[in-house]
Amino acid sequence: MNKFFHKWFQKPLVISSFFISIPILYVYKSHLYSFVRSLLIKENEKKENILTQTDQYIERNKQIFLEQLDKRNILNSNVQKEFYNKESYKKEVEDINNNLEEIWKKKILIENTPRGNVYMYYDAYKMGFAYYSDTNSLPYKLLNAVAMKYCIRFHCVDFFIDQHILPKDCESPFIKIHHIEKKKKKKPIDKEIVKDDDLPFAKLKNYEKEKISGGDKKEEKVKNIVSNVFISMGKVINFQPLFIPMKKTKSVQFESELIENLNGETSLQKEVLNYKNFKNQFLSSLNQ
Repeated sequence: MNKFFHKWFQKPLVISSFFISIPILYVYKSHLYSFVRSLLIKENEKKENILTQTDQYIERNKQIFLEQLDKRNILNSNVQKEFYNKESYKKEVEDINNNLEEIWKKKILIENTPRGNVYMYYDAYKMGFAYYSDTNSLPYKLLNAVAMKYCIRFHCVDFFIDQHILPKDCESPFIKIHHIEKKKKKKPIDKEIVKDDDLPFAKLKNYEKEKISGGDKKEEKVKNIVSNVFISMGKVINFQPLFIPMKKTKSVQFESELIENLNGETSLQKEVLNYKNFKNQFLSSLNQ
């Protein structure tokens, strides 16, 4: 027996610990299984809670936004008239220091979402919502919900252009003005009737493309749906206020009786000099 234990302890520690731990794990396997399972369940519950909170946040903001669309005139009071004219808008934003960008960069929404904090403002040049966030990537639906709140808060509902959300009768005019290009109508070509005898060369045949119809099936036109634009500016920690007021430094002034007497003497000297000038001017006028 002594020889057996002596040989056993001479083996590497890893192998000996492995054989010792197997029976212990077998005895407590049920407890170990329940412990690991509880950890996995808690992790899944956390993920589900975040997802459900996000869905609730999105649905709540969407419902409030759609209810407010009836007050469209009031909720667009801050939108400048230049946005509603494509040429005027382009002319305005050509300047680097234009008023549109400056004004809307000052209007910042600080929002606490289920996925962390979001700082959002409207980029008038890119016509999209710029944002800082705690997390690296945020889903489009969540950013859309924050944009809805932004538009209501700052009375600029027409900035929201997502056709998935907006009813057809409440679509933003920006969609037609800035995002859907009007197709230019081609001018009809005047066709002259020419006789065969008048042609110096051989007459060319006009081939028309025949419309291919596959039974009763009609080709459906794919509609391009306009969505909001979101520009990630990085983490919230990198956010800096755009217009920080400069601190004015006050000059230190010392007061004493000596300084007051000196100031009094200088003012008296100025008065004496002014009187002398007046007297000289008066005498010179008399001599004339």
